[in-house]
Amino acid sequence: MGIRDFIGVLREISFDDLETEARLPPRILVISTRPEQAKETADSVFGQDIEEFVHVRSYSDREIDPLHYDVILTVGPLDTGVAREWRELFRRVKEPLRVVEHLPHVQAQRDIDALRKRIADCADDRAVAIGRYIPAMKSACARQLISETATVNGEFALVSNIPSVVPVIGTAFSVGADFIVLTKNQLMLIFKLAAVNGRELDNRWRIYTEMIPVVGAGLAWRTVAREVVTLLPLAIGTLPKVAIAFAGTWVIGESAQIYYERGERLNRTQMRDLYSQALETLRNNPIKPSKLRALRPGRRSREEQPEEAEAMG
Repeated sequence: MGIRDFIGVLREISFDDLETEARLPPRILVISTRPEQAKETADSVFGQDIEEFVHVRSYSDREIDPLHYDVILTVGPLDTGVAREWRELFRRVKEPLRVVEHLPHVQAQRDIDALRKRIADCADDRAVAIGRYIPAMKSACARQLISETATVNGEFALVSNIPSVVPVIGTAFSVGADFIVLTKNQLMLIFKLAAVNGRELDNRWRIYTEMIPVVGAGLAWRTVAREVVTLLPLAIGTLPKVAIAFAGTWVIGESAQIYYERGERLNRTQMRDLYSQALETLRNNPIKPSKLRALRPGRRSREEQPEEAEAMG
């Protein structure tokens, strides 16, 4: 991909929805039978002095509207007393809620990291804002965005391989679609990571110029990935095309995150190591034929969400 191709694809992307989503402050609810237990968990997972974004409440608080929150973290079992009523409320709400259940046994750092990952995975499109506004969640949210985009691109490569069985026309269509869709998703990923890492979103030109060297460093991904893909035995049914799309997106995302975190550019050896890690991840979690997912720019704002929560009895 040359500079003209890069600019051409860039012109077809609107980052307005992504910027709006990133600027909308997150709201996380940590709820427990014991408020002090919820507060301790909130401080361990999200850090202190973030009360503006993380609210600690008790199950006895009947004024809580679950639709007001992006993610709800329940601390303690949900099968006793008033907690059981909340579990039923979560089930009755028409709009799916992002609820993470957690038993209060967090001790080691790895347990905290695992819980942060679960929250980031559950947050979905709100992961950008959560990572941007809550420093303790930045790494987990960045990794979630990278993994999601790599998987989506891998799924697209799997599905788009079907037209290529049609001679000439099918192959041309498949290659063209791959180039546009995969590159768009990768550029959107870089923009999301820029937002997560606190870049000024008003300065679009700076973000664009930062994309060029990151994507430029990944231009060799087709060649390098084709080399690396032969090194690891992938799961049966995984096509080289899928492996290249997944690994290439993974490496571009990791390269961007390392740049935003440490200001470093990766050399060829480091990129090759990342490709090996990506392919190992794919081997352990192969992409299977399923319905094609798309990257969503964002969900409706809170003001647009219907009041669908039923009153507690």
